[in-house]
Amino acid sequence: MKKHIFNIIKILIFIIVFGFFYCFLTVFKKPVNYKLYNVTGLYAERKNSLDMVYIGGSAAFVYYSPIDAYKNYGISSYVYAADNMQAELYTTMVKEVLKTQNPKLIVIDARAFQYRDTVNKPSEKAYRAYLTYLKPSKDRYDLINKIVPKYLNQKTDSYHFDLKLYHSSEEKSLIKTTLKVLFDKNKHPNKGFYLLAKTIKLQEQERTTDDIKPIGKETEKLLNELLDYLEKRNVKALFVVSPYLQTKTEKMNFNYIEKIIKSRNQDFLDANDYIKEMNLNYAYDFIDIDHVNIYGAEKYTEFFTKYLVNNYKLPDRRGDKLYDEDFNNLIPKWNQNVEETKKAIKEIIARKGYEEEIQTK
Repeated sequence: MKKHIFNIIKILIFIIVFGFFYCFLTVFKKPVNYKLYNVTGLYAERKNSLDMVYIGGSAAFVYYSPIDAYKNYGISSYVYAADNMQAELYTTMVKEVLKTQNPKLIVIDARAFQYRDTVNKPSEKAYRAYLTYLKPSKDRYDLINKIVPKYLNQKTDSYHFDLKLYHSSEEKSLIKTTLKVLFDKNKHPNKGFYLLAKTIKLQEQERTTDDIKPIGKETEKLLNELLDYLEKRNVKALFVVSPYLQTKTEKMNFNYIEKIIKSRNQDFLDANDYIKEMNLNYAYDFIDIDHVNIYGAEKYTEFFTKYLVNNYKLPDRRGDKLYDEDFNNLIPKWNQNVEETKKAIKEIIARKGYEEEIQTK
């Protein structure tokens, strides 16, 4: 009997050790990039410390700076985002936020509901940008089983067990980073923001219209599923379209999206309607036709933070010891990185031929 119990204990120990080693190796072999820090950084935030979480894609993480928002207005926030964000990922993202946070507001990048039917359709690249770094859970398991066969017509094995995808990769995390990820200690130094030293000259175009154009039926279904979940969990959300070179057709799509969102008692803001108020400069403030650089991000963050304070009464946490510990030690390095990025952008502007680099849609 004792021998039998001892054998069971040995088997259990083996399973535990093997499980930990497999998890360690899975994280250790994942590609190291800003997506790793963006997604895993959420779990490292102090529990129930965030008053606002901004979820979405690159239209979130190169636009809104949580450190500037705290520095200037005392808002405690985080950008939970990944590249090529797809609308079908949003409900799970909200679930992940609510596991560790109880924000007064969740901001949702609305552009995923417009481009899903046009320039950024569901793809393996888009799914893996988020799923690769999403913490293992039943929600992750269910999400993969739901969307991968349906939208990609692929098997789910390499999504559930992605070590097989990266096991031969020479790129790997440091052991220290791996342990931080495993124990939810991998803090993002920019609270989810990504600095990129690029600029290009754009040509402003007419986009004003009150007309509407429906989005795809499946995309509309996904929007309503998200709205259902927000209602079920009693979550207040603000859907936002960040500034970019918007076309009239795209504006018509967003007019349709806005109508649906407001009919469900959630809020909507197209920041493109306030580009003049932000003083955005099409000659210097953009990376490309779809994204701003740090100059544009500073203007957007200032405008958007004021909007949040005025409309949602988010508290000023400055002076609170715990919040100052969360943010203040990040500010010096942030300021340094911003200045270096601006310097690189100025060098791009100074290069010969910049004035001829004009993009339009």
